[in-house]
Amino acid sequence: MPEEWRRSIFVPISKNKGDIQSCTNYRRIKLMSHTMKLWERVVEHRLREMTRITVNQLGFMPGRSTMEAIFMLRQVMERYKE
Repeated sequence: MPEEWRRSIFVPISKNKGDIQSCTNYRRIKLMSHTMKLWERVVEHRLREMTRITVNQLGFMPGRSTMEAIFMLRQVMERYKE
C-alpha cells in the first residue's frame, strides 16, 4: 500500500459545549485520502461476506445498536432479579 494512501491528519472539532479553551471539549476526526476510504470499503465489504456474525453482535453493525444490547441486558437482569 503506497505511503500517500496511509497519510491522514487529525483535526480538532469543538463539541459546542463548555469552555472552548479546554481541550476536553474537543473531539478529533481523521481526514484520509479518498483512495484510502475506497480501499477500506472494499476490505470491509469482503470481510463482512467472509465473517459469520451472530444475531447477538449489535455494536458497529448496520441497522443494529448497542442501545438494543443495553435494553436486552436490563430485561434479562430484571427477569432473573425476581
